[in-house]
Amino acid sequence: MRATVPTPTEPPLLSAGLPLLAARISARKCAATFALGLLVAACGDSEPPPSAPPKASIAETAVARFLPLPNDFVYTYDTYSDGRRIGNLWIQVDHVRDQRVDLKVGSRVTHLELASDGVRDIGGGWVLKAPLQVGAEFPGKNGRVRITRTDVPIETPAGSFRGCLETQEDAGGAEAQSRVTTLYCPDVGIVRLDIMTQEGNELVEERAVLRSFAKRVDINSLGDEALPETE
Repeated sequence: MRATVPTPTEPPLLSAGLPLLAARISARKCAATFALGLLVAACGDSEPPPSAPPKASIAETAVARFLPLPNDFVYTYDTYSDGRRIGNLWIQVDHVRDQRVDLKVGSRVTHLELASDGVRDIGGGWVLKAPLQVGAEFPGKNGRVRITRTDVPIETPAGSFRGCLETQEDAGGAEAQSRVTTLYCPDVGIVRLDIMTQEGNELVEERAVLRSFAKRVDINSLGDEALPETE
């Protein structure tokens, strides 16, 4: 008999918006919508099944090097709120047609458009846009995004990365102010997302850190002979 992997149940929506991800990850609401304009994300307590090392085909543009969005890949992140681990989130990349990419988490989908000078959220704003140099700015999903650093090293559960690009997006209104800091690494994509939100006298700090990224594996395609026997 063939095994099936149950679809993770989506927790309540956290709150959303990233430059790629401009979202909030909250202890009170364990889920996130990354606008990678990029991540639409959700949290969970269970780990997704392990998969093989990634072999992505990277487009030959400056922006695509830092945000490759390889088709049928799954990105898994550890999530934290105020320094406390609260779960995981995972995002699947799906190329729906030329120049169009969907980021999926359960029933939630973020629609992206690939342009010659960047990646745009169909709902408005850019996820990442050239030129990729310190001081450059562009309109994001929720506010102005600026490139703050271009040669950042980082250690994550997914590995050590160098030459990463950092952006900051400031947004908010009368009731709340937020800053989203996103780190993009070459040939990988988003490896860390930090969100600081001020609501009245309360300051909430949230983070997502890359744990793994690999091509999605459908265990039903492996055949019955690949499954262990059970009594």
